[in-house]
Formats: sequence, structure tokens, C-alpha cells
Amino acid sequence: MTWFAAITTGFGLGLASFGVLWLAVRRLVRLPQRRALIGASTFVRLFLVGIVMYALSREGPDKLLAGLTGLWLARWCLFLELAEGRYGR
Repeated sequence: MTWFAAITTGFGLGLASFGVLWLAVRRLVRLPQRRALIGASTFVRLFLVGIVMYALSREGPDKLLAGLTGLWLARWCLFLELAEGRYGR
């Protein structure tokens, strides 16, 4: 696995993880089963991040760092998009 593949994997993981978080928070307002949604969302996101980061760590610490960088970049990009888009100001 190359650095580019590891960063891309981390970025995709970040989009999936923070996307699920965003959808869960938006649905919290409408659903009466809030605790179940919070628990399921947290479990799915942590399980997904754990599996992918474990797989990247098997490739070496440099690939794990690249994957974490991709995860952070996805978080940063989503934050900027949501803060400046229709959900911001």
C-alpha cells in the first residue's frame, strides 16, 4: 500500500464516519428512541474506524499516520463545508 492509498483510505473513512455522525445528529431531533440511535451510531463509527486503522497499522506506522492524516483532512473539509454552507451562518 502506498501513502496515497493510505491517505485516500483515511479520507474515505472520515467521510463515512463523520457522515454517519452528522446523519445521526440530524435525526436525534425527530426520533423518540434517541438513546438507541446514539448507541448504534457510536458503535458503528468506532467499529469502522477501529477495523480500518488496525488494517493500516499492519502495513506499518507510516501508513497508519497517513490514514490518520486522511481522517483529519476529511473532518476538516466537512467542517468547512457545513460551517460555510446552508447549515452554517
